[in-house]
Amino acid sequence: MAWRLDGDEWQAVLPAGEPLFLRHPDRGYWFERVGQSDIVYLTIRRNLDDDSGESIRAFSERAAAELRAISPRAIIVDQRFNGGGDLTLTFDLMDQLGDIVGPEGRVYLLANANTFSAAIVNLAAAKAGAPQRTVIVGSQIGDRLQFWAEGWAYTLPNSGFYARYSTGFYDLQNGCSGIFRCHWGSRHIFPILVDDLDVDIPAPLDFEAYVAGRDPAVEAVLAAEAVR
Repeated sequence: MAWRLDGDEWQAVLPAGEPLFLRHPDRGYWFERVGQSDIVYLTIRRNLDDDSGESIRAFSERAAAELRAISPRAIIVDQRFNGGGDLTLTFDLMDQLGDIVGPEGRVYLLANANTFSAAIVNLAAAKAGAPQRTVIVGSQIGDRLQFWAEGWAYTLPNSGFYARYSTGFYDLQNGCSGIFRCHWGSRHIFPILVDDLDVDIPAPLDFEAYVAGRDPAVEAVLAAEAVR
């Protein structure tokens, strides 16, 4: 581990190990078994295409098919670093997770204050599909269940300041109505409703855990599965 300032150059803090959330830093989405277990870790770091050559839509379709073939008893879905994107690209995958793990399986959703927008919709879609078999682990999401998204961006001509405004409202708790207020997907295609996205197992990822190369959320999931 190193963390110091040499002249004008910062040296980064390197963790002692390589937890799952730090693997494949060049990928926006991927999944793999956790060791030799029948638990699968799946991460989506953004709801947009990465540079791998596989679109996120193609990944979602492949993941759904391969996970069904694997038939895991639990799936860990990491949304702690997903700031949003296009919710339509992952909805089908999230909606199928409860069915993929089966009636005795569990879906563990990892969340924290960096979970926003389409990532919140991902969590809600997974929970709505299997509310009794979905467990939220980590810390509170970065927004409410009522939030504004979509919209456009522009650059101010004199200052060069980049600004964005949002035009689509989502209410994942009560539903949304109003053609000029609500995003079309929230009204017609993805009418997702959940009571809450409260944390069931608190396991925040803090600096101490990062430096030690640990992931408290994944550790909490494995501990819960060991006694189930």
